[in-house]
Amino acid sequence: MQKPENRESLSSRSIAQRAIDFPEQISLASETEKITAFELNAIVNSFSQTLSQIPKSPTFLPVLLGPNINSVIAYHAAIRSRTPFALIDSNVNPDYLQSILTRLGNPKYFVNTNPEALNISALEQVFVGRDKA
Repeated sequence: MQKPENRESLSSRSIAQRAIDFPEQISLASETEKITAFELNAIVNSFSQTLSQIPKSPTFLPVLLGPNINSVIAYHAAIRSRTPFALIDSNVNPDYLQSILTRLGNPKYFVNTNPEALNISALEQVFVGRDKA
């Protein structure tokens, strides 16, 4: 039996296996774009490496989820990178978001899945990278 730290999560293995078995099959689609299984695996891999490079802290990494493909990528990348994370609806009002961040121990970083930066000066925003130059 493998050690827990050597085991990949089921979702990570599933995405990787699908990329091997059906690389051209559409895995994600929105009104404006489609991503194949191969592309999804590559993007999740890349972003999971980015998340792995964020300095570890005793708090969870907040991941703001919205109705977009970046949210799916961020979720799976956090799992693949084994980063402890907390999912937060990106539509919460700023005061409530601040109270959530306080309860999470005031983390230094958060993942923003939207293309626009939020006005939270105390935190460094990490973007999925597909819409940022």
